[in-house]
Amino acid sequence: MKPLQKIIFSIATLISSVTFAGVTDWVEFNLSSGHIKIPSVIEGIDGFTIIDSGASINGINKAFINLNNLTFEEGLPIYVRGVHGKEKVKLINNVKVKIFGADIKLSQLIRTNIGRKETQLLLGAPFLEKFIVQLDYPNSRLRFITRNSIDLRKSKNLITKRDESTGLPIVKVEIDGVLSWLLLDTGSSGGLYLERNIAKKNGWLEKYSTNEDILIKGITRTKVANQLQLPIFTFGPFKLEDVPAYVPEDGAKLQITRRVVNTGTRISQSKKVQGILGYDILKHFVITLDYKNGLVHVAPPEN
Repeated sequence: MKPLQKIIFSIATLISSVTFAGVTDWVEFNLSSGHIKIPSVIEGIDGFTIIDSGASINGINKAFINLNNLTFEEGLPIYVRGVHGKEKVKLINNVKVKIFGADIKLSQLIRTNIGRKETQLLLGAPFLEKFIVQLDYPNSRLRFITRNSIDLRKSKNLITKRDESTGLPIVKVEIDGVLSWLLLDTGSSGGLYLERNIAKKNGWLEKYSTNEDILIKGITRTKVANQLQLPIFTFGPFKLEDVPAYVPEDGAKLQITRRVVNTGTRISQSKKVQGILGYDILKHFVITLDYKNGLVHVAPPEN
């Protein structure tokens, strides 16, 4: 049985044993700097795994490897593109992992920077596209739902789709009265990370700048960003006020997607997507995400 099939089988078994409705029990997660972390074990070492809807890769943390002096089987080199650029790395194969109660081996992992040393893995598209996942941010919990038990095409309340070039989920929002497509990214610890051209075009740098710069850490490198305080942000049926937003400093480019391609392949980027929507927005809601079909429902949490 293949590694991802083992994870799917484990969750499917949990679903069938818990409820006839095709919904698992809630699993608590840890929120660290806006990142969703669940327990995992690699080579007998306890740690955490990040669930990241904005990543088209599965990755393993360099800091975790170095701390524990681990060595793994290496594969072919590829390019990984993060929000600030691309880097050539080698794939890692046959990593023993225990996650969601399943003992598996994961391959084609990217060796990358994904936080503190106890963070072991990052799971993106190859994992999330197998299920409908419900993320209850206010109560720090998640669960999985089978597609035959819910029809998000009827219940969705956001205008969403899969990005044409990457397959990642994007959502149509209204920023200070301006319609824009943003990447829905559970791996982003900020609120809004916007391309500089949309902020400049609409005068937001002059009107809403806090005159403070911050460091934004991407999957490959860290860069300076200018901070804005937007008066109004519309997210589906909800309106939020005084929303923080970040814009790359002048001369820097924001790479929206985190894609992996073979060496020598040209990387294209969807022209529609103008930023990233992350934790500071998502933390108020329960997000139901059908990653495979690009469908999203957003709601306030239950009491």
